[in-house]
Amino acid sequence: MSLNRAFEDCKSLKRIVFEKETGTVSGTSAFYSCEQLEEVQILCDSLTVHRSMFESCTRLRSIDFSKITEIHASAFSRCNSLPREIRLSNRLTVLGIGAFSEVHSLQRIFLSEQMHTIEKGTFRDCSGLAQVTVPAGILFIKSGAFQNCTSLQTVFYEGSAEVWDVLFKPENPELDTIEVVCRNTVVYPEGFSASFAEIMIADDTIFEELDPLLNPTGQITGLTDYEIRIVHQVAVSETHCIVIHRNWIEDKFYFCRIPLTSVTYAPQSQP
Repeated sequence: MSLNRAFEDCKSLKRIVFEKETGTVSGTSAFYSCEQLEEVQILCDSLTVHRSMFESCTRLRSIDFSKITEIHASAFSRCNSLPREIRLSNRLTVLGIGAFSEVHSLQRIFLSEQMHTIEKGTFRDCSGLAQVTVPAGILFIKSGAFQNCTSLQTVFYEGSAEVWDVLFKPENPELDTIEVVCRNTVVYPEGFSASFAEIMIADDTIFEELDPLLNPTGQITGLTDYEIRIVHQVAVSETHCIVIHRNWIEDKFYFCRIPLTSVTYAPQSQP
């Protein structure tokens, strides 16, 4: 069912119900600038919020985020009556560019454990945002994700300080002045070496493509020893090893998340 721009600028619409029988909905800008819209009730099992679907719905105050599995670019931009605290569903896999930009009412947000990337401008100009909880599974925080979040004081990171420093600190100098509270401490396995070449990965390990804008869209298997030895980045959390491989021919990035119990570490080589 397509709702693209179906109710754009509708000034009398106050409530929307997505019934249990609602199928896949295509809804780019479906309710854009519905200034009187206050409530969205989701009775179906899941809902994809497409690009600009509720953008500029300035009175929207009630929506069940636990049912939303994808939030695309600018989906809730300038929705300034959203709750002060939002917990995204752990089924959510996509959070697009500018998804919550200029949502001044937002003060605290808990991100999904299934997300891999916080995109550019996701929370741009959220002047009231003070706290963000980032799951350990996040691999990228794009530059400008928290641009002009003038009230941001604390980021709670579910991983370790070691992983934060490897994955995020070099690309996000704007977060240097923010308090980052890391909730896990890395316990390195015996014989662990930070050298990428010394992490052995099973031949049948599946690497998923990291699309910079959307979900992982492809897979590769059977990396050669040479390819494993030129992986782009490695980070170790409390329970997993995250390996990012760059395919230079395709100029794409692939990643895998491997439980520490199934990763073999070669003894550290001597100089």
